[in-house]
Amino acid sequence: MIRTLITALLHKPIAVFMSAGLVLIFGVISFQQIKFALLPNIEYPRLTILTKFENSSAVEVENLVTKYLTDSLNTVPRIEQIESDSYQGLSIVRIRFKYGTDLAISTLEVREKLDQIRDLLPRDASRPLITRFNPGESPFMQIAFTFKNAEDERKLRPYLEENVLFYFERIEGVASVQVSGGYKKEILVEIDPERMNFYRTTIDEIKHKIISQNKNIPAGQLPYGNKELLIKTKSQFESLEDIKNLIIGSTPNFERFNLSDISEIKEVFKKKQSYVRYNGKDAVILSLYKESSRNSFALSKEVKQVIKDQNDIFGKLLNYEIIFNESDYIESSINSLILSLVIGAFLAYLSLLIILKNTISPTLLVITIPISIISSILIFRFIGISLNLMSMGGLAIGIGMLFDSSNVVLSGIERNLHLGKNLQDSVIEGVVEVFGSVSSATLTTIIVFLPLVFLESLVGILFSEMAFSIIIIILVSYIISFSFLPVTTMVLYKFRKDNQESRFLLYRIFDEERIKQKYVRFLQILLKNPSRLFILLLIGLFFSLITIIFLDLDFLPKISTGRYVLRVEFPKGSPLHLMNEKSQLLEQEIRGKFNRDYFTIVSRDELEILKNPNLQKEKYMVQIEFSLGKNEDSLISEILDKLNKKSDFLNLKIWIEEKGDLLSQLVLFRRDVINLEITGESPVTISEAGYNLKNKLESNPKVLFVRLGMDTQEPELLIESDPLKLASFGLLNQNIADIIKMGLRGEDVSKYKVNANETDIRVHLKDTNIKEAKDLLGLRLLTRSGENLALGNVINYKESTAYPSIQRSGSNIVNNVYIRLQDGDSSTREEILNIFKSEMNRKDILVLPSDEIRQIESSMVELMLTLALSTIIVYMVLSGIFETFAVSFIMLLSAPLVIIGTIPFILISGSSLNVSSFIGMILLIGVLVDNASLFYEYFSIYSKTNSSLNDSILLAAQEIFRPVLMNNSTTILGMLPIAFGLGFGTEFQFPLSIVVISGLVISTFASLYLVPIFFHIYFRNK
Repeated sequence: MIRTLITALLHKPIAVFMSAGLVLIFGVISFQQIKFALLPNIEYPRLTILTKFENSSAVEVENLVTKYLTDSLNTVPRIEQIESDSYQGLSIVRIRFKYGTDLAISTLEVREKLDQIRDLLPRDASRPLITRFNPGESPFMQIAFTFKNAEDERKLRPYLEENVLFYFERIEGVASVQVSGGYKKEILVEIDPERMNFYRTTIDEIKHKIISQNKNIPAGQLPYGNKELLIKTKSQFESLEDIKNLIIGSTPNFERFNLSDISEIKEVFKKKQSYVRYNGKDAVILSLYKESSRNSFALSKEVKQVIKDQNDIFGKLLNYEIIFNESDYIESSINSLILSLVIGAFLAYLSLLIILKNTISPTLLVITIPISIISSILIFRFIGISLNLMSMGGLAIGIGMLFDSSNVVLSGIERNLHLGKNLQDSVIEGVVEVFGSVSSATLTTIIVFLPLVFLESLVGILFSEMAFSIIIIILVSYIISFSFLPVTTMVLYKFRKDNQESRFLLYRIFDEERIKQKYVRFLQILLKNPSRLFILLLIGLFFSLITIIFLDLDFLPKISTGRYVLRVEFPKGSPLHLMNEKSQLLEQEIRGKFNRDYFTIVSRDELEILKNPNLQKEKYMVQIEFSLGKNEDSLISEILDKLNKKSDFLNLKIWIEEKGDLLSQLVLFRRDVINLEITGESPVTISEAGYNLKNKLESNPKVLFVRLGMDTQEPELLIESDPLKLASFGLLNQNIADIIKMGLRGEDVSKYKVNANETDIRVHLKDTNIKEAKDLLGLRLLTRSGENLALGNVINYKESTAYPSIQRSGSNIVNNVYIRLQDGDSSTREEILNIFKSEMNRKDILVLPSDEIRQIESSMVELMLTLALSTIIVYMVLSGIFETFAVSFIMLLSAPLVIIGTIPFILISGSSLNVSSFIGMILLIGVLVDNASLFYEYFSIYSKTNSSLNDSILLAAQEIFRPVLMNNSTTILGMLPIAFGLGFGTEFQFPLSIVVISGLVISTFASLYLVPIFFHIYFRNK
C-alpha cells in the first residue's frame, strides 16, 4: 500500500506542492485568528460563598451563619472539600469539587441548598453570594490616572467615574471595569437626635422610609389595544432635593415633616480606608476585565486606541499610565519561545550540515519545519487550542522531534542511493524500508503522551494541551515525511553534489566514516566482554539515585513575571495615617534604588475581599509593586538589607516576593512557604498551640515570619441590657444595636443612582462625639410611650476578648499555620518541619499538611503512575507490533538508565524535580524506544541475509549510527535555547529541556551500545 501511495505521489509533484501551499495559506489565516493566552482555558472547580453579617463577632458569624451553610452543602454531589472562614461581619465558604465537574449544574445545586436554609439565617445577614474562582478572570489591563496639576485629589475618582469610565465600559469585549483608590462620594443624612425625638420618630422609621421610597415598583400590566402596557410606580430619587423632601411622617397636629426637617443632607466624600499612589502621586486605578472568549491582544489594542482617541478630552487634565498589560507578558513569553524555536531550528540545521555534508539534504529537512508548525496551528484553530505557554511549549519540544521521522526516511533513501540504485527507486525503496519502524516509533511517542490527555486532575487540565500539541506536531511531521519529503527529495536531489568536504571547512568537523569505524571497533570489544560496562552503569545508577536525596521537589517550576511586590506588615491596630507615612518613606527608598515606575496600596477595605475572595482579610498591609528585568534579582536583597537596617522600619515585617502568574493562583505550593493545619478539640487548644509555635519559630533566623489563622483573641466590647427594663420601655435589643450603630459610623441604607453611577446613602446621628465606651451611655432613643431615654438606663458594658476569625476544614475547626522562610531549600524546610513535629507532639491536637499540599502530593503520585502506565502501554504496543514479548522488553530495558544523565544535571542546573521534568522523562521513554525499534528493524533485515549474529548486530548498528546521531543532535540543539532561558516565559520548559538534553546524551550511548549488546546477549543465548 505504501509503495503504491509513494509511486502515485512521485508522479504528481505539482499537486503535492499546491496542497502544501494551500495548507500554508490557511495556516497563516488561522494564525491571525487564533486566540493568544497565557494558559489554556482552565475551569477551576471551586465556588466561594460570601455572606455579610455586619457588626457580628467571628464566633457569632460561625454559629449563626457559617455552620448552617456548611451543614446544608455537605450533601451536594461531587464535593471534595469544604473550607470556611468566619470573620467579624463576614462568612466565606469555599467549596472544591472534583475535576471534571460541570460547575453550571453544581452552582444551581448549591443555590438550591442555600435557598432551603435562607430562613434559618439571621434577618440582618445578607443573601449568600456565590462566586466562581476563575484564574483567567484577573484583569487583563490596569491603568493608573493622576492629575497633571495640583488639583484637589478628592475630585479625581468622581471625575473618572463621570467622564472617563464609560469609554472603557462600552468597548466590545470588556466585561467590567473596577475602580480602586481615590475618594468615593456618599450622600450623608446626619440626623439631629433632638429634632428626631421632637417629631417622635425613630431610626427604624427613617431607614424604612428611605429604603421603601427609593425604588420604582412594577404594578402589573394594562391592556393597550393589541399590546399590554407595563405599569410601575415611580418614586426613585433623582436629585438631592428628592431626598430632602422625603416625607417621614406627621405630628399630632397633622403637620407633615420631611427628612430635611430632622437632618442635614449633603454630598460628601467618604472617609478613606486605603491609599493608592502611582510614582508617589495619589492615583486611581482602573482594572479592566475581559470576556472569556476575547483575545487579549486584540482587546489591548482597542483599549489603547480608545485612550489615544479620548486623550484630547481628558489629556489636558490627567496623566495616565498602563501599569499592567497581560498581552505584553503573553507577547514577551511567546516571542521568547518563538526566538527559541528559530535558534533551535538553526542549530539543528547546522548539525545536519555537518553530518550530511551537503546543503540539499539539511534544507529538505528544514523546509518541513514551517510546514509542520503552520499545519499544527491550523489544526489548533479547528479543535479550539489557543497559543499559550503550554501549547507553544509543546511546539518547542516538537521542533527537535520534527526531524526524527524525516531523518529516518532520508537515511533510508541515502542507503539505497549508496547501493547504486537510481533516484526514483531509491526514494521508493527507502520509504518502504523504514515505513514500519517510523510508524511504530511515531505510535509509541504518541502513546507515551496519551495518558496525560485523559487525566482529570490539575495536571491533566494544565498539560493536556501540551500533550495534544506534541501529538499533533508529531503526527503532522509523520505525514509530511511520507508525502511532501519524498516528492521534494525527488526534485531537489537532482541538483545535489556529494563529497564537498574539501570545499567547506564546516564539513570537515565531523568525519563520519572514521568515527563510525572507531564506534564499530569499540562495539566489537563490548560485545565480547560487556561485564565491565554493566558494572560502570550500575555504579553510575547508584550514585544518581543517591543524588535524588539532594533534589528539591516542586509541583511546578517557578515562572518569572518580572513583577515584584514589596510587602510590609504592620502590627495589628496600626492607624492608617501611620501606615501611609511609612509607605511614603518606603517609596523614596524604592525610587532611589530601582528608578522604576511603581504603585502603592496602603491597607485594603472589605470590598476588595468581595472582588477577590481568595485574599486573606489583611487590614494592616502596605504593598508597593514594581518591575525588574530578567537579570536584576540581585537588587532585591540589596534593598531588603537597606530597609531592615533603617530605624524607621524597625518592628515591621518587610519582604519582597515575585508577583505570581496565573499558575501560582492555581498551585499555592512554594518552596519558601510551609502551610500546615492544626486541629484539636477546642479553639482555645489549637489557638494556644499555634501561638506557642509562632513564638518558637520566629526566633529562628531562617524564618521570615509566621502567620496564624486563629491568632490570639482580640479585645471587644459587650453590651448587656436588662430584659425587664427593655420590656417595660417597649424596646428590643435590635433598637439598642441600631442606635449604637448610628452613633458610631452610621449605616448605608440605600443607593442614589444618577445615570450609571451609584452613590451610597448613609444615615448617621449628628454630633454624637463618641470617643470611648462610656460615651455610648449618653445616646438617647425614643421609647414606645414617647419618653426620650438615655441608653445608660437600660444597658451596661464590659470588655471581653474574641477570636478575629474561625476557620474550618470539613467539619473540623483548624488553625492554619503559614510559615514564610528566608529561603526554600530542602534542608531549611526539613529543619522547620522537625521543630514543628517536636513542638506539636501532643495527644490533644493533630497536625496535617494543608489541603493545597495534599492536592499537590496526590497530583505528583498521579504523574508517577502516568509515567509507569505510559511505559506499560508502550510495552504492550511494541509486543503487538513485533509479536514478541522478549524483544519488546529488551527495547525498554535501557530506559531506567536515563536517570544516570538526568538526575545529576537537574541538581547541577539548580532546577528541581517537578511536573515539567517528569514530562521530560516521559518524552525520553519514547525516544529510547524509537531508536531501539529502528535497530531491531535493520537487525531483522540483515539477519535474513547473514548467518553470523555478530555481523547482523554490527551491520544494524552501522545503519542506525547516522539516524541516531541526527535525531538526538537535532533534538538536543533544538531545545538548547530553552535551556538557556531566553526571556520570560521559557522557565516552565527549562526543567524539561535539562532532562531531555541530558537524557538524550545518555540515550545516544544507550541506543548505540546498550541496545546492540542486549540483543546480542538475548539472541546468543536463544
